[in-house]
Amino acid sequence: ILASVPLAQSALALTTVAGTVQRPLTLKATGGSGTGAVSFTLVSAGSARCALNGDVLVAHHAGTCSVSATEAASTGYRASTSPVTTVHFTAAVVPGPVARRVLGVARPGRTVLLRVVGSRFYGRPRVLGVSPLVRIVVVRDNGRVLLLRVSAYAAAKPGFDRLTLVFGRGQRTSVVYRMV
Repeated sequence: ILASVPLAQSALALTTVAGTVQRPLTLKATGGSGTGAVSFTLVSAGSARCALNGDVLVAHHAGTCSVSATEAASTGYRASTSPVTTVHFTAAVVPGPVARRVLGVARPGRTVLLRVVGSRFYGRPRVLGVSPLVRIVVVRDNGRVLLLRVSAYAAAKPGFDRLTLVFGRGQRTSVVYRMV
């Protein structure tokens, strides 16, 4: 009786090599031979502090981690493991706040409330770039509308002026308001 010797599989390679922090990345491999199931191993959590659950890899920080793939033995073929592959993760780009328009007008010698309409306003921002004759304070923020209390000295000149809103993480947006 002749015993058959299992053959080596063709080279197995991990094809998923990049992802975004905190977004699940489904791993894929190519190559191999036969019908054996493919599984993945987290060789090193690395600087990205990766976690692996089945074929889904998640990074908790920007950086890298190391993974390998293994195709199980099947009829006529031995098990095969890929070389260790470095997977790179970058931080997700978080869009910043956007100021679209100002509702209302400022008036010299008065205190008025203006509304700045936009999106992604979170946390009360600081207000920069205002004339020394004008004081602006953020009164309320609901994420889409900022309510501003604008106090202008009587000597403030009519016209258009730009104010810049600076949020907690240094994100900025600007909008033009009118003094009449």
